[in-house]
Amino acid sequence: IKVGKIIFLEENRMKNRFKVLLGSILSLALVSCGGGNQEQSQAGKSEVVSKDTQESQEASVTNSEESSQEIDEFLGLEFRLEDDDTYTLIRAARSGTFNVPNLFNAKRVTGIDQGAISASVTKLSLDDNITRIAPGAFKNTYGLTEIEFDGNDVYELKNGCIVEKASNTVIAGFSFSTIPSDVAVIGNQAFAGQKRLAGELNIPESVTRIESEAFSGCEGLTSVNVPNTVTSIGQNAFAGCSNLEELHVPFFGDGTATNSATGYVFNYQIPTSLEKLYVSGTNGTLYTNSVPSDFRNMELHLGNQFTKFEKNAFYVGSGIMATRAKYNNVYFEGTVSEWSQIDFAEYNSCPNTTDSENCVMFKQDDGSYAPLDEEFVAPQGIETIKKYAFYGFAFSSITIGGHIKSIGDSAFAYAIPDFADIVIEQGVQSIGTQAFINHNGIDVSLPASMESIGGQAFNGANSARDVTYAMVRGTIDVTTSGYGAGSLKILIVPDGITTINPYTFGFVKGYIWIPKSVTKIEYGNCCFDMKATVLYEGTRDEYSNITITTTKIEDNNFIPEAVYVNQSYENVIQGKIILD
Repeated sequence: IKVGKIIFLEENRMKNRFKVLLGSILSLALVSCGGGNQEQSQAGKSEVVSKDTQESQEASVTNSEESSQEIDEFLGLEFRLEDDDTYTLIRAARSGTFNVPNLFNAKRVTGIDQGAISASVTKLSLDDNITRIAPGAFKNTYGLTEIEFDGNDVYELKNGCIVEKASNTVIAGFSFSTIPSDVAVIGNQAFAGQKRLAGELNIPESVTRIESEAFSGCEGLTSVNVPNTVTSIGQNAFAGCSNLEELHVPFFGDGTATNSATGYVFNYQIPTSLEKLYVSGTNGTLYTNSVPSDFRNMELHLGNQFTKFEKNAFYVGSGIMATRAKYNNVYFEGTVSEWSQIDFAEYNSCPNTTDSENCVMFKQDDGSYAPLDEEFVAPQGIETIKKYAFYGFAFSSITIGGHIKSIGDSAFAYAIPDFADIVIEQGVQSIGTQAFINHNGIDVSLPASMESIGGQAFNGANSARDVTYAMVRGTIDVTTSGYGAGSLKILIVPDGITTINPYTFGFVKGYIWIPKSVTKIEYGNCCFDMKATVLYEGTRDEYSNITITTTKIEDNNFIPEAVYVNQSYENVIQGKIILD
């Protein structure tokens, strides 16, 4: 729509009023002579009245119907003629009380354009002609204390909010407004610039969508609670809320992978005042780069509706340039069992790192928060601990009960390298790749129920040369009566295992007992200078039938210190080793 010059009415024009009335008569005469056809070409042009406007211009916007009105009624106003032959108010340079005119130039005023109303207006009255209100029409009207509007077929006034009936959308709200409990949408720029909308704002559960810039510039807000019924939050919805201290939202960003960053709703300028961010996780996924890169001293509260944490959820960037988000603590609003069932994509999906204490705090029965006990005991009610669940956590011991059937990849990786003990009870069937990697100086007992062990499951990658641990069935005292000397630890591979994966026992000293069920040993076991002695259950011929894979790096291959055959399980656990 084209916007053209209009008419400007300023003060002190009493001397022109007679001329205006005379011009009205002349204007009517021109219309009767066919001059009215020019009016059809004026749609889309704006009209302003000015003190210095020529008499003919003044007359052209004032007809006989308006001549009875005070010209001052249009002082500082600007209108645009629309295609439907009605006017839209596009500027109102007014202060104090302002009544939007119902007529201009003998035509109805039916619309209010974006930013039309001045911040200096304190009381506003709308005619029931108004059927078009643009987004942001009342932006920055923070001085407004009262609005009068009887409503019509399109809009109604509810709790101080202008609501579009058909869509049940709040089109405009003010510092004195209360969001109605039955509206579905908070519209684009509905509360934009309402600086005096202050304190705590609770959005009703009837709301399902918050549109772009809905609360932008609401500097007075300190706390906002967005209910879980909301399925979409528009860009910059809370931009410029510079004093916000606490925010409750159902998801990060707009709830999609495309716009998942917290900064999406803040114009990527998260308020320095923000102390607590609560994200319930109704969409189920913590997407890549969702967590702000700099938490300052913020608390991040994650709801128990999250089921998946994607790659780099707690990191910014990628590869060697990735940096971990900075924060004091992550507060999980669920149980340890619920946490252990989240699908973590990889190590940087988890908030803990190898050089931190347990930064994840779990909600207690009394509503308080506490980190996990250093003596970890797998919770009841679950059968699986998923991968990366406790990556980098700080534990002094771990007990996995028989109710747990599987332990995922890297589930306890880098959880402090100085365990006093790892207890894996009868009933556990599988241990994933690198599940307990980097645990030096530990004793582990594997049950007979074990069916599979992933590569590097107990690999002490750091300080590998000093690793002395093994999966221990018992400590065997080898006497001087033909069995050697010293106190040795023996690693028992459970009977039934058919394959020992790469690096499962990458750096093991002492003895490894291998049952006849094993048919394949991958590279990376007993490698480099960490040569263990193999005790094999079967005969030498049976041992020679085991498939042993190799790599081009010879030191990375399975090369034990020695192999002793015909070693029964019963004898080994009693310390009866036959060194033949």
